Amino acid sequence: MKRLLLAALMLLFSSVPALAAFQQEQWQFFKEIRAQKNGFTLITTDKDILGHSHKGLGDLRLTAEDGREIPYQVVRQERPKEDLYPVTIINLLTLADSTSLTLDLSKPGLLHNQIVLDIKNSEDYLRDVLLEGSNDNRTWSAVTLKDKLFYVPPDIKKNNLSYTPASFRYMRLTIDCKGKKPLNINGARVKYSSPVENFTPALLPQTQKEKRTDPKTNITEIFIDLGTAGYQVDQINLLSGLENFNRLVEIYESDDAREWSLMASERIYHYRWEGYQSQNNIIKLGQASGRYIKAEVHNQDSPPLDIEAQVYGESPKLLASLSPGKYTLWYGNPRSAEPLYDLTQFSHLINRSALETVTPGPEQANPSYEERISPQTTRLLLNAAVILAAVVIGFIILKNMRSRSSQ
Repeated sequence: MKRLLLAALMLLFSSVPALAAFQQEQWQFFKEIRAQKNGFTLITTDKDILGHSHKGLGDLRLTAEDGREIPYQVVRQERPKEDLYPVTIINLLTLADSTSLTLDLSKPGLLHNQIVLDIKNSEDYLRDVLLEGSNDNRTWSAVTLKDKLFYVPPDIKKNNLSYTPASFRYMRLTIDCKGKKPLNINGARVKYSSPVENFTPALLPQTQKEKRTDPKTNITEIFIDLGTAGYQVDQINLLSGLENFNRLVEIYESDDAREWSLMASERIYHYRWEGYQSQNNIIKLGQASGRYIKAEVHNQDSPPLDIEAQVYGESPKLLASLSPGKYTLWYGNPRSAEPLYDLTQFSHLINRSALETVTPGPEQANPSYEERISPQTTRLLLNAAVILAAVVIGFIILKNMRSRSSQ
């Protein structure tokens, strides 16, 4: 019996994969890379790498010609940064045909490009706005000649004003009421959202699309297969030739098209009538995604929209310090653990905007690859070993208890 217990414990510990140095024969695929400069370099990934690697790309290994393992860090496109400034409302004045208010940012030189108003009106409204800037609260320059604020109960609202980046200390808003009830403005926020330079998201490969509308819920579901997981989905464009609609859209992602996780919930709309037009058909995401994307368009009691969905984004990149020469990127090892390099601790400090970007060559199969036991099989053996060990130990305890009671 003791021998059986020993065998179970040996199986238990032998089933757990051990960490080891890089062994080339454990990776199924590789791509060759040639660097031209010294210093930090960005290496692009593609559908081959994403499709044959862990979702987080933790099984990648980068080696030099002499076999040295080169540290790397998976990096993704940086999202726009946002600065929020405290402001004070001064010179609030309500006249018969307009409301005027001035926002004081306390000092000049702060770059800003958006104002968000806290408006507490329960009734619908549509107002034109003139936006001006000044550094002395006396001489004013036009920032936007005409923008609009509107509200359609219960949740269709535009209470923000966007404009070309400015650095005025004072921002004056003149809201044209034209004899209507003035807006009840309780507060305001001034922000600066920095654009992402030199980044234009690409249309991701979409191998399959499917669209259907549930007749009971009147929800239109649009399914998109990206072919592999791991892309960073920057935005989804929902295109329709119709006008004057406003619909709630929920975006989900999944690895298997069965279990779905919510990525975003946003409204799309297109208004067009004489003297006015406004449209939003883009949902921003900026997230790593599974292989499948699903958009649910809530039509409520309106007829379904004829919508075409387009997914934009990019593949993640690898950041590594290289010298001119040839390197090999290995991938496709289901047993490998994610490496822990020092680079992980400081990669965010490196300005990537001017770094050289290199593209790996075509995918090649590793001729020395030796197939090992899969993680699924390892887990099954581990579970079986644990169960067997528990049964044996329980049997020994029960046997000892019976032996004592009989004495």
